[in-house]
Amino acid sequence: MQQLKHNISKIADEIESEGSLEMYWDYRDILSEEQVLKIITEEDGLNDVENEIYEDNIDYNYEVIRDIIDRYCKENDVELNEDEIDELRMECEGRFDFNIKGLLNNSHANIRVALLSNEDMIPTEDTKHSETVEYFRKRFRNKFRMSDLKKEVLNCTSNYALITFYFRVSGDDILKMREEVLKGFITLRKGLFFGLFNSYEGSGSALEMEMLHSVALNLKDWRVKDVKEEVIQRLQGNNSKYYGVSIKGDSISKYGVQWVYGLSRWQEY
Repeated sequence: MQQLKHNISKIADEIESEGSLEMYWDYRDILSEEQVLKIITEEDGLNDVENEIYEDNIDYNYEVIRDIIDRYCKENDVELNEDEIDELRMECEGRFDFNIKGLLNNSHANIRVALLSNEDMIPTEDTKHSETVEYFRKRFRNKFRMSDLKKEVLNCTSNYALITFYFRVSGDDILKMREEVLKGFITLRKGLFFGLFNSYEGSGSALEMEMLHSVALNLKDWRVKDVKEEVIQRLQGNNSKYYGVSIKGDSISKYGVQWVYGLSRWQEY
């Protein structure tokens, strides 16, 4: 084994200070909808996606670091032996920043948020006897117009549907949404549109109901308004695992909102 003559750590510091050990993404480099959804909904999602990016770019990364070392040696008239090159390469690989934030800034995903219930779906021909609609009216009181709900029901092309919100999440909002979801809730902001949608049939209403005020929904039970109420419901045995909130990537399902309606643009989260 050859004896190291140069301070490899110091050389790596100099290379890093030049900003060479960071991945460059142009505007065409984006995360897939599946990756964005994984980041948002899974606790280890961000780390898993970073590992995927590393694996997908491992050959490219090796070549980039090799070129960086060659350039450094030429520019600084430094001659490294094989062991020093190997150690410097490993040091640079460990410091290499894949710039996930830069990739996130380029990325977006179309998201559907559906309110689940003990009823598999809302029977749109008999909403007066739907407990889902009853709970929805209570939880979203003053958050929507009753006249809009009546129009959505009348114009729904499916006999069964879910109350569905839809929007695009992009850039920093991906991480903001992730932070909320990991804490157990999601905020639906004022101005978002929603309606009745059946992704199994690829049909629904006009999806033109508008949120008049923002609302934060408990992901395990959207009927719950706050922690105190949740505790009381659990003590009374009224908390149901069926009243959760479903978060899906729109294109992952065969019949997504975009596929059915062909929207020209999506509202931002």
